[in-house]
Amino acid sequence: MIFFIASLLAWLCGFFAILVTAFFTYDYFSIIDITSFGFLSFMGVGITIPVLYLPLVKWLKKKIRLKQQFIYFPVAIVLIANIPLYMVTWMNTPVSCGTTEAILFTTGFVTTALVFGLAMAYMENVSLKGGK
Repeated sequence: MIFFIASLLAWLCGFFAILVTAFFTYDYFSIIDITSFGFLSFMGVGITIPVLYLPLVKWLKKKIRLKQQFIYFPVAIVLIANIPLYMVTWMNTPVSCGTTEAILFTTGFVTTALVFGLAMAYMENVSLKGGK
């Protein structure tokens, strides 16, 4: 249940980052744009968290000490686990969307990765401190 809440919180923060960035880059941001970005980012997060983020976090839990997890979890997810997302987004930009949309999705997934990494580090620290 906590994993689901962390995933939902990460998506909400990423979607909020998309909305804030779109507010400054678009002349007119319609309801259709908001719902399409929300739906596409939700589907993207629903795929990337279990497939890309969790295996990396589980592997990093074994390699990194407890105090360093707050730094390495978010940074590793943004720089390593998001590489396939960056490649798909930016390679398909001329075909599927414009540069502004690619920037919005990249901003959303970077924010999602940061929040999810921090949430996983926090949950790991709380569970280990509570069990002692």
